[in-house]
Amino acid sequence: MRVLHVWNPAGVASIIAKYMDRLYGTRSLVFRRAYDRFGTTIYGVLWDCGAKTFVLRVILLARRFDLVHVHSLDRIVPLLKLIYPRKPVVLHYHGSEIRGRWRLRRRY
Repeated sequence: MRVLHVWNPAGVASIIAKYMDRLYGTRSLVFRRAYDRFGTTIYGVLWDCGAKTFVLRVILLARRFDLVHVHSLDRIVPLLKLIYPRKPVVLHYHGSEIRGRWRLRRRY
């Protein structure tokens, strides 16, 4: 199974992808924009591009994967589901971006 991990807050996507690949034989790609000031993308790819280009690349690249795991970048989920209605998309929030904000993010 090919899994695309979009974004990588606190390095969580890198950790999940690394161990899923090792333990379950998945083939994962983790990527985020090049702004990674703490160097948490230890397992994946950094793209040096603008926000719109990043979203476009994600949408185009998603067609080659069986599952898309979106980490916190919830605004991209409606676009992915519009273009790939049958593709499973998992949205994963990490701590503070959801804490106390469920009503705001519930629609995703």
